[in-house]
Amino acid sequence: MLDLLVEGPLTTGELSAAFKKLSRFAVMKHLRVLHKAGLLVITRDGRKRWNRLNPVPLRDVLRRWVGKYDELWSDVMLNICDAAEAASEPPQDPSIPTGEAS
Repeated sequence: MLDLLVEGPLTTGELSAAFKKLSRFAVMKHLRVLHKAGLLVITRDGRKRWNRLNPVPLRDVLRRWVGKYDELWSDVMLNICDAAEAASEPPQDPSIPTGEAS
């Protein structure tokens, strides 16, 4: 359901139609859980109930759980970059001292 809501707000009926194997009652139950978790913002427009994704809690979880690995992955990416740059440099003749190559 969250994947569908990334594209934009959907009515409960539209979400129900996307899940053919679930009853409308089951979809509403799932939406209630998502709403209680703060992942869903619900607004009403007449008889329609619009469901919109609230990305803030997802971002917070991502920062808390994945954020601690940012430094590690940054180091890995820098090492890959250094290795790629070193591999793309032309080989130097070992008989010529460094700094005297022409």
